[in-house]
Amino acid sequence: MRVLRMWLDDLLRNQRGVVSRAQARACGLGDHDIRRILRRREWATVFPGIYLNHTGPTTWEQRAMAGVLHGATELDHNLRPVGAALAGHAALRSAIGPGWRSRGDGIEVAIEHGRSRERVRGYRFVRVTDLATRTDDVRTPPRLRLPEALADLAIGAGDELEVVQTVADACQSRMVSAHEVRQSVERRGRVRGRQALLAVLDDVAGGTCSALEHRFVTGVVRAHGLPMPQQQRVRTVVDEAGRREYRDCEWDDAGLVVELDGRQFHDNPRQRDRDLDRDLDDAAGGRRAVRLGWGQATRRRCRTARRLATILQSPHDTCRDCQ
Repeated sequence: MRVLRMWLDDLLRNQRGVVSRAQARACGLGDHDIRRILRRREWATVFPGIYLNHTGPTTWEQRAMAGVLHGATELDHNLRPVGAALAGHAALRSAIGPGWRSRGDGIEVAIEHGRSRERVRGYRFVRVTDLATRTDDVRTPPRLRLPEALADLAIGAGDELEVVQTVADACQSRMVSAHEVRQSVERRGRVRGRQALLAVLDDVAGGTCSALEHRFVTGVVRAHGLPMPQQQRVRTVVDEAGRREYRDCEWDDAGLVVELDGRQFHDNPRQRDRDLDRDLDDAAGGRRAVRLGWGQATRRRCRTARRLATILQSPHDTCRDCQ
């Protein structure tokens, strides 16, 4: 019995204090033991048959674990849940950590295609084909592999800017690459707008790190036939810290650097001060630094293209919006 109790303690520790009735019974507890523990308020019920080893507020990780246990069909030989895994933004939040800003409604849990689960407030149960092959079941709780979760989000995105924002944000964690997401999309049988989606993922793989950069590359550079810049160029700054900086777009031959200032990252005094330092570094290195925002990349993109063509001393095409 002591060994069985140790198994239960290990499960509770690994599963953030969450355990299912099936797991508890496999560790030697009877239904009467579980009822006694609940009466003593040592455990609290999260779902029918899913328990938490305290009666206080639940964390996101505990709710996620409970959702997977609720969606599971069985346990493997290590008493781990089988047949359910975190999906979508929940899979990314579990992998990347609290810094990931979820854009989904509730915790998304994938279950095998052909099954169903009743609606539960705060959760979304989605049916997925070939769930076992797409799941990283070494993790606790099990979750879809990051390329698979991102491919699902990209396919279901409302527009290409949402694709860029979601995939680029995840790729900045260095835990997944746009190339891996592209491969996952390519393996899917039916994908609406497949070629357009693959083209967007190619842009992200090529260095596009934000929706603004995507708009600039597609609407200003590519649409007007300008030379393609190097994106996210790494440069080591010679100072006491020897820090590494990235330039959004750079044309070596013309000595031109374009920095794209999205409002969310450039609207505080500290960031503004760093931007000015970067411009000074570029000027000291013999490069011209130009800062562009949403207006130049969208509403006035044709005017921006003509001005860049002048700086680059490059011919340019006209697009359908050019006047």
